[in-house]
Amino acid sequence: MKLINTCTTGLILCLSFAFCVQAATVEEGVNALRTKDYQKARQIITPLAEAGDAEAQLWLGYIFLKGWGTASSPESGFSWFEKSASKGNAKAQLVVGKYYYFGNGGIPKNIEKAETTWLQSANQGNVEAQYALGELYFEAKRYSDSFKWYKQAAEQGHADAQYHLGSMYMLGDGTARDLNETMKWWEKAAAAGHPGAKMMLQTLPATK
Repeated sequence: MKLINTCTTGLILCLSFAFCVQAATVEEGVNALRTKDYQKARQIITPLAEAGDAEAQLWLGYIFLKGWGTASSPESGFSWFEKSASKGNAKAQLVVGKYYYFGNGGIPKNIEKAETTWLQSANQGNVEAQYALGELYFEAKRYSDSFKWYKQAAEQGHADAQYHLGSMYMLGDGTARDLNETMKWWEKAAAAGHPGAKMMLQTLPATK
């Protein structure tokens, strides 16, 4: 019994150690990308991605998309982004949505799929996906939905979303018209350096 317990403890320690090494190795691969050691990055990231690590799959997608140490291949990039997105990686879901929205990398444009993947990402709190949904719904004249997602992105400090949210309050698109809220959100955007917000703040008093 003592031998079994010893072996079990050893197995748990080994598994825990293996998990830590894998997590550290993904970070090592990302660090290699940051220092432009692309060969080392691919040697680290590729086997992890092939083993199903969602974060490694995301970064391998970027390697192919950007052509870091290899020929640029948006199609191969999409394949890895899609694998990562299917495992719930919010950043990969954002990128996959962009592929569908713009029709990049040989992927046919599909607004419904873009919306679906952005919703998956936005519901995990990804601010860029929230902003993208705000844009998508505004273009579709779905102002209530647009307002909802601009507001969520704005509350996370996204300057473009803050600017657009202020504009929606000013025009009464998707919400009641409220110039105090307009001022509030344009001031936040302007403080973050948004040029449009700075310009509009100069004209706002004349609109009251």
